Amino acid sequence: MENKVKRQHIVPATYLRKFCFLGENKKVVYAFNKQTKQVICIQPEKICKLKEFYESVEEEQILEEVFSSFEKEYNEIFNKIIKGINFLDQKDKEIIAKFTSLQFLRTESNKSSWSEIPNILLETEKNIAPLFKKQIEDALNPETIRKTNKKFILENFELFAEIILERKWILVRNKTKKPYWTSDNPITLYSPNKFGGLGLKSPESELYFPLSPEYCLLICDPEKCKYFPSEIESKEENVDFQRCLQVDYSNRFILSKENEFLTAHKRIKEVPEVSKLNRSSVKRVG
Repeated sequence: MENKVKRQHIVPATYLRKFCFLGENKKVVYAFNKQTKQVICIQPEKICKLKEFYESVEEEQILEEVFSSFEKEYNEIFNKIIKGINFLDQKDKEIIAKFTSLQFLRTESNKSSWSEIPNILLETEKNIAPLFKKQIEDALNPETIRKTNKKFILENFELFAEIILERKWILVRNKTKKPYWTSDNPITLYSPNKFGGLGLKSPESELYFPLSPEYCLLICDPEKCKYFPSEIESKEENVDFQRCLQVDYSNRFILSKENEFLTAHKRIKEVPEVSKLNRSSVKRVG
């Protein structure tokens, strides 16, 4: 990659543009900061990006090339996606699956998860052997985490995409007056069974990927949802549910084409934990 990228997007601008509106001759989106409760109006190119997040400017930026390739292909077939699942051929679905997989893996929340178990071990285990303790501390080095995260994405995004391809795809159309939201962690997983797993392959797991304010891709278990149509229409309560998922999964920013975030304020008031930055997804049992 000739032009090295220093500030790297955790959510691509080409995706975020679908949630924008035209303001003063440029596309912009409203961004609600969960920590400060402030709203800014910003161009998609200027948000959801962090300095040398995946790759340093000194190394070969392989991951940036992978991201760029699938972002371009996704953008080119976007109009086919929103026509309906039946308009997609196998190649289209493979591109969307890989784009979805990459987005699922590339977020700040996913990267921060690499430090969770080492931190729990250091905080809770009192009698750690010195050599093992040093290995744990080394695993928490920011450069180690960055390289581990990059390696994991490159080695596993195609495997995750295969799982997504095997699931049932449903296009959800939003014809209500409320737009879907997106965020800095847009791929959300939900299980209606509180004892059910949230893994991509779990029969209870439902993956929601907002494509634009009017469309959302629902990816679910092919057996459990085999009688569901390939396209459904969203009701207002479904949109509220989708918005709550974005509040719960987002790390810093919730993004919308409208400056109205009442659902976010309400959700944060009910569950203050969801507004914490880089909150842990791992809990010690016992």
